[in-house]
Amino acid sequence: MNKRYLYKNRKHDLANTKIKNELENESDSVIHVHQGVVLPLTNKLGGVRDANGSFIPESQYMGDWVKLGGDYTPYKINISNEQVIFLGFFLKHWGHFIIDAIGRLWILCREEYAGYKFVYLKEKAVSIDGTYEEFLNYLGIKKEQLIDIDVPTKFNNIIIPNLCTNNNYGFTNGYSQIFKRILNNVNIDDIDIPSKIYLSRTKLKGITKKEFGEKIIEDIFRDNGYEIIFPEELSLKKQIAIFQKAEEIVCVNGSIPFGIVYANSTLKLVVLNKMSLIHYNLLKLSAVAKIEPVYIDVYKEPVRYHPRYLGEGPFWIKPGYTLNLFFQDNHLIFNNKKTCEIKYYLKYYYLFFKNRGKSIIKTFFKSFYSHT
Repeated sequence: MNKRYLYKNRKHDLANTKIKNELENESDSVIHVHQGVVLPLTNKLGGVRDANGSFIPESQYMGDWVKLGGDYTPYKINISNEQVIFLGFFLKHWGHFIIDAIGRLWILCREEYAGYKFVYLKEKAVSIDGTYEEFLNYLGIKKEQLIDIDVPTKFNNIIIPNLCTNNNYGFTNGYSQIFKRILNNVNIDDIDIPSKIYLSRTKLKGITKKEFGEKIIEDIFRDNGYEIIFPEELSLKKQIAIFQKAEEIVCVNGSIPFGIVYANSTLKLVVLNKMSLIHYNLLKLSAVAKIEPVYIDVYKEPVRYHPRYLGEGPFWIKPGYTLNLFFQDNHLIFNNKKTCEIKYYLKYYYLFFKNRGKSIIKTFFKSFYSHT
């Protein structure tokens, strides 16, 4: 077991948190819907109806945070003679894509389904491109095999793969097979990778609106010979190469460490916790990869019980005694430059009230009037 560097007053003890993979031994199966109708995503509703007009609940997605799918009455129905595989809902957010949008892709590991057309439900303005398209390509889906559903469409046969994950963080063997197939289909022999890498979030679009302080830690690792790399600037192939070939990767908790699913079994992954909340999705993906990261708490939370969830913020990332202890254990130089604490407190509360001000005021007045 890797050593964990956690604060003594931790509200949740990561060391005692385990993921129960209750789906691990279940088989992956499909539902055939003859003359069914695919309902496009509309106001978070959509999915598959059978020939009698009854909605098929298995075509919904009910994750821990993402909940999509449901019935509505179509005003028009197109007719297609195609036989398609229903892949569910496409989400153009890398973390949600890996957790919430690929649960039916295990079917691509079965040769009998090669050459089929595929249906993903998505918002009209969203396109499947970049690393998302690359991900599907490595699984064997070409862009021309994807059918974009703008209006409800009846197909000769709709195949609905069951989800190989659930909202209790369980997964079947099919989920692991998705990443193994990608690794089998990608060639990274020609890519050179540094042995020690720090994957930074500091260039992510809009990051300063809810997160600050990482640059200080980034500089400390840079001073110790870690190569600073920004994942959003890389192809999926290069990201896979990093997790396959690097000896050690350091990154802040979030969607970046999700690359563990491509990792070599010898990788040392160091995850910097930016919050007291436990990131159960990362625990799940670590179980998929059979790799246990080293966790280091590097957060400061001036407001009690905040953040309430992982996507909220603000997150104050701050090097402290836990990071110093990690550096001592690994014979590194902990050159933490002194900073003005008041400036960071002011920044934290500015972001806190900017993001939560309206809800706080609303709660106050609601409470006030309920007692008058």
